[in-house]
Amino acid sequence: MMAAAPADVRIGLAALDLLMPFACVVGGGGQVDHVGPTLARILGGAAEGRGFLELFEVRRPRDVETLADLIAQAPCRLRLRVRQSDVALLGQVIALDNGAVLVNLAFSVAALPTLDRFGLGAHDFPPTDATGNLLYLTEAKNAAMAEAERLTATLLRENAAALKQAVTDPLTGLMNRRGLEQGLDALLGEAVPFALMHIDLDFFKAVNDNFGHAEGDRMLLNVAEALRMELRGSDLMARMGGDEFVVAMRGLVDRRVIQRIADRIIARIEAAGTTPDPKITLSASIGIAIAPATVDRVLERLHAEADTALYAAKAAGRRCARFHVDQTERRALIAAEIVPSSRKSSSPPMGTP
Repeated sequence: MMAAAPADVRIGLAALDLLMPFACVVGGGGQVDHVGPTLARILGGAAEGRGFLELFEVRRPRDVETLADLIAQAPCRLRLRVRQSDVALLGQVIALDNGAVLVNLAFSVAALPTLDRFGLGAHDFPPTDATGNLLYLTEAKNAAMAEAERLTATLLRENAAALKQAVTDPLTGLMNRRGLEQGLDALLGEAVPFALMHIDLDFFKAVNDNFGHAEGDRMLLNVAEALRMELRGSDLMARMGGDEFVVAMRGLVDRRVIQRIADRIIARIEAAGTTPDPKITLSASIGIAIAPATVDRVLERLHAEADTALYAAKAAGRRCARFHVDQTERRALIAAEIVPSSRKSSSPPMGTP
């Protein structure tokens, strides 16, 4: 007994759009009669009534110039290009009984990266279309990459903050000892001179003992602000701990200029260093060493020279700045009347150990 022939299957356009959202129906005259929703988004507007070959360039099979040429090839596979967007498509054409053709399309692999242009997602393709799965994977990959980039940016910010914290004095915001060492190492590697200042606060212990550590911290913040006001952003400023500060001024070797800066720093510290007891006023003593632009500069020696000059400032009555000079340089400076020959002056413009 022979099996009955299967009945013809007829579906409406709504069902066709669900099964083949990337399909179009081309009438016998070559005009597009219906466009699926996904294809409509690719074409960017109303396509019904326009010529199929006006919308698409057929690249395979070759020599397709009319709908009759296309029907003659049916059923066949197509390679198309959307004329207005230059998107490459794959397709299959099937002749219908009424003289029209059904063209079902899909993206080529090469065109997948362009899908973002049209705002398409996995929901724009039927479950049986691998494009939807590829889009899902692409969306998942993009989401993972975006999250990875966000985490990387966060880690970089946190790492930069940690590095900054490692070289910053938590109270004043100036460099700490480690930060200063790194900055001075960089300066020593450059062929530029600089002036190194060691600053020690006068009467700071009396402030702490009489008014408490909170007042002492306020004074330290005032000192940091005085340094920022008088120095340049390119200068190194550090709190070494307690009431000791170090400054390195890039490119400055003129002693008169450096002396004026030191005097202004001391004046600012004293102006902000008043306490409820007029007998106790914060001040500063400063020792200065000059680092010439030579290759034999040794950081330990420069610190020792600045310390020696600082002791000389303390011995001269505090509240003053002194330069380190060796004996040969001292005689030359005295002859030029830059350094006074006597140590008895209470606040000479410059002095020596």
